[in-house]
Amino acid sequence: MSGFKLGFRSRGAVEPRVLLDVFAAAYRLGFDGGWVDMPLTAPLVFLGAAAVRAPGLRLGAVTGGPDAAVLELGVDEPDVLRDVLFGGADGTVLAGRLWRSARDVAEAERAGRTGDGLVVGRRDLAAAYAAAAARPRFAVSDPALADLLTGDGWFLPELEPSDVDEAVAALSRVVAEVAPALGWRR
Repeated sequence: MSGFKLGFRSRGAVEPRVLLDVFAAAYRLGFDGGWVDMPLTAPLVFLGAAAVRAPGLRLGAVTGGPDAAVLELGVDEPDVLRDVLFGGADGTVLAGRLWRSARDVAEAERAGRTGDGLVVGRRDLAAAYAAAAARPRFAVSDPALADLLTGDGWFLPELEPSDVDEAVAALSRVVAEVAPALGWRR
C-alpha cells in the first residue's frame, strides 16, 4: 500500500445514474474513494446509493459554495453516519473527516488550526496550512503537489464524466500510469 489514498473528484453536472456507474468502476479498478463536487439535492442519499454500488470506497460530498467542505465517510462506519444524519455528532466523531478548501492564506491557516484537512492547489496555501496544523492532511489533484501527501492524504484527480466509458478510460489511465508514478500502490 502506498503512502496516500487514491480517489477521484467528480465535478460538473453529471447524471446521477452515470456517476453511480463511475463509482462502481472506480471500486473495481482499486480506487480508495470518490468525492462528489456537484449540485445534488440530497448528497447523503446519493452517497448511500454509491455505497451499495461500490462498498469498499470511502465517499465524500463537497457541500456549500465558496466555503466548500467535504465530509469523508466509510460505509463500514454506520455510527458515524447516523450521528451526522441525526445531529449527534459532537466534533470528536467528525475529527479527521472534514476537508475544506481555502481561497487565501487566512482560510488555510484557519483550516489548519481547526484540524480539518485541506484540499489544495497552491503551494503558498499548503505552507500556511502546514504551519498552523498539528497534523497536516492534504488532498491534491495536481501531480506536481503529490510530495505533500502522507498516509492521511488523498490524490484526487478531477473528473468531469460525460459518459461512463469516457470516465472509466480516464480512471484506468490514473490507476495504470499517473498514480503509480507518484508512488501509489494497490
